[in-house]
Amino acid sequence: MKKFVFRFQTVLDTKIHLEEMYENELAVLIRTRHDEETRLGEMKRRLAGYYKEYAGHREATIQEIRRYRDYFDKLNNDIELQKQAVEKATGDVETKREELISVQKEKLALEKLKDKDYRKYQDKVMMWERKFLDEIATGNYIRNGGNRIN
Repeated sequence: MKKFVFRFQTVLDTKIHLEEMYENELAVLIRTRHDEETRLGEMKRRLAGYYKEYAGHREATIQEIRRYRDYFDKLNNDIELQKQAVEKATGDVETKREELISVQKEKLALEKLKDKDYRKYQDKVMMWERKFLDEIATGNYIRNGGNRIN
């Protein structure tokens, strides 16, 4: 009897490879998002520190006040840009996670099909073995002239 060959094995292998690739890409994206969130937190802490420092200058000149205001505006703008970077990173993570889930579902369906095909193959092998053993027994029975072998 022929060896079991799953007809969609190359597709299954491709899905397994894609799953591994997507898992690695997802890990990289999660790390990137974490880095972006950390950067955002640092920027907010820096801004809060400068606000405290500014509050401590009771007798600032108009030029110093303008410099602080301009710097605060720049930091606030940078923080908004960083928030957008965090949102983009979060979107990238969710997109990749959905792709991974999709590939995992496809892989699972193929694995179930493979198991089903393998059970059918095992049933065929069992039937072939029974038929083969029946033929041997029939041949022995005929050779012995209808007498039973003990």
